[in-house]
Amino acid sequence: MRFSTFCAAPAAWLGGLLTLLALLLPGAARSQAPIVTVTPAGPLTLCPGSTLTLTATIPGFNGAGSGANSIVRAVVVQPDGKVLVGGDFTAYNGAASPRGVLRLNPDGSLDNTFNPGGAGVDGAVYALALQPDGKVLVGGFFVSYNGASSPDYLLRLNANGSLDTSFNPGGAGASSAVYALAVQPDGSVLVGGGFTAYNTNPAAPDYVMRLRSTGLLDTSFNPVGAGGTNGVVNALALQPDGKVLVGACLTTTTAASSPTT
Repeated sequence: MRFSTFCAAPAAWLGGLLTLLALLLPGAARSQAPIVTVTPAGPLTLCPGSTLTLTATIPGFNGAGSGANSIVRAVVVQPDGKVLVGGDFTAYNGAASPRGVLRLNPDGSLDNTFNPGGAGVDGAVYALALQPDGKVLVGGFFVSYNGASSPDYLLRLNANGSLDTSFNPGGAGASSAVYALAVQPDGSVLVGGGFTAYNTNPAAPDYVMRLRSTGLLDTSFNPVGAGGTNGVVNALALQPDGKVLVGACLTTTTAASSPTT
């Protein structure tokens, strides 16, 4: 960090903290900030032409660990810094882990308090979504969790990784894989995938639907008879105004022409 226009005490100038505002990389057009803050032990005065060198250790993530043993398809960071991971894996850092969905500590080590000893799903996880209450929505291609039957292709976990049986209780689930999830502010759940029915009800909109917070179909979203898209939905995003962006291999929605993909 080089100061060329001031002869002052940066500790006072920056409110008692000296902050390294940027990490400048060769050829970079812009800097990224902030990355480290230093509290001076005593008075510090820098005059024009002075150079201050700060050395900081930035914590690594999973150090020398080997990581997952297969594809990771979904990642969600919790407010506490822990990381939910979904995919096709059955092991992490060379040791067996819950299949398809696990949680890591902020340093990248396996969080053994999440679904301890559990087998996980019997297939692959493609989508994860975190609710404000800490529960986790899981979408993918599976029909069981921890060796017990679960709603097909879409389930919800408690914050500790156990199956939340209050979500779609007794329901069959989606008719095919779930690839995208988004949680609305009121707790409703937007779901995208390859399905054409939900809980064996073929009247559910094809490939994109909305569920109530209980996991039951919300029939007020794209009402029955309006259809859905004509192709598998792979991505969903919620706009601030409540409108929903849908990414898919499609040419129509609700029987009307739309932009492809």
